[in-house]
Amino acid sequence: MLNMFNSIKKATDKYTGLLIRMDDITECMNWKQMDKCENLFDKYKIKPLLGIIPINKDPELLKFEKNNNFWDRVIDWKKKVGK
Repeated sequence: MLNMFNSIKKATDKYTGLLIRMDDITECMNWKQMDKCENLFDKYKIKPLLGIIPINKDPELLKFEKNNNFWDRVIDWKKKVGK
């Protein structure tokens, strides 16, 4: 029984960590802040969970300038997952 608990502890220690989730990622948002976050994530090899809004209609977010390279950035983020 003790051996089973040790095996479970080893597995949870290896695969359990911190989850970072960022919601409301859209082409119109504060990209200056997002760039800072992405640089930190890359530096520390963090792969956050990103909640992307494909068609943004939120008036608060629409106040920000549109990033015309948004979908290219999304593709780049997706490529980082496998690294």
